[in-house]
Amino acid sequence: METNRNIQTETGIVVPTISRERHQLLLSSLEKDYGILPLQIVEAASFSLAMVVRFALGLSAERSRICVLANESLAGAVALTAARHIVINGGDAVVLVTCGAEEKNSQFLEGKSLARSALNTLETLGVPFQSWDATKSAALVQEVFQECHNVICGLFDYRTEQEPFEQTVVEALNEVSTPIHCVTCPLGVEPDSGISLGEPLFASSTLSLGLPLHAALESPDNLGRHYLCDISIPGALRETFGLEAPPLFPEQPVCKLLLHTPEEDSEEST
Repeated sequence: METNRNIQTETGIVVPTISRERHQLLLSSLEKDYGILPLQIVEAASFSLAMVVRFALGLSAERSRICVLANESLAGAVALTAARHIVINGGDAVVLVTCGAEEKNSQFLEGKSLARSALNTLETLGVPFQSWDATKSAALVQEVFQECHNVICGLFDYRTEQEPFEQTVVEALNEVSTPIHCVTCPLGVEPDSGISLGEPLFASSTLSLGLPLHAALESPDNLGRHYLCDISIPGALRETFGLEAPPLFPEQPVCKLLLHTPEEDSEEST
């Protein structure tokens, strides 16, 4: 990984990046050591994601229509819960349960994950959903994307390998002009190295949870506009992971991140 550039907030705070594995451990430590539950993380992140989507919609969710792609991951729960914020405040939504194989979709729908609970709420609010698996044509699903103003992709999880069906998802999304907002990292981008895994998903924006993954340094173009949301990571916990930084959210719970290079410092000094 290059060390001559970094990620900064718009106010100049340097934000450390973290590996996929250590990010997962950090989330576990939040619950184990500080009592911050996954549900609380989902609620905090979804509030920020809804803000990002509202910005893309012209600052208002009213009369908007969004599509949510979700599986039973943490990202899926964040995406579905963000849709709740949009729907309650005048928007409309449709959900595509996208777990890959047909049996995995069924397991998700029959399970009790945070994402399933979030989907239950959307069902109560009258939001329709359907399953998208390898047996269904991507062309049919593209029609759903084209009917929506924005797509939220909540399919990232902490697996080390990409599932074959994910490439079908990427290709279908890249074929439409609808803005796509990703949670944590776009599909087709290796979270640590930033290398492309086949065809990468070109996101309009990406929301990182608490800290960005290394891919933010290595493959920033694929992330689109990059935002970071507050999930209540204490400074002491960051230090435990060797990630020293001042408070990252002194003004608001979500901030825009920028790639900063030494060349920019040289230009500013001349």
